[in-house]
Amino acid sequence: MPIFSRMTSILVYAVQGRVDVARLKELNDAQLRDVGLARRDIAPSLRSAYFRDPSSVLRWLCCQGPMPGQQTLHGCC
Repeated sequence: MPIFSRMTSILVYAVQGRVDVARLKELNDAQLRDVGLARRDIAPSLRSAYFRDPSSVLRWLCCQGPMPGQQTLHGCC
């Protein structure tokens, strides 16, 4: 039963992360720049595996720079 509980908590955390990241679409471009993101960063994070928290993709983009083939400027987290 502990494995089921752990898997459930991972899924709930990932779903909440998806809701939070989806809300970033409501921000304007200036607000996104303030947090080190660009509008084009949101969609790739939501395309990650469903059980994965998309905010981890955004953290990577913010700190490491654009994914291959993507041109954008980021500050460091």
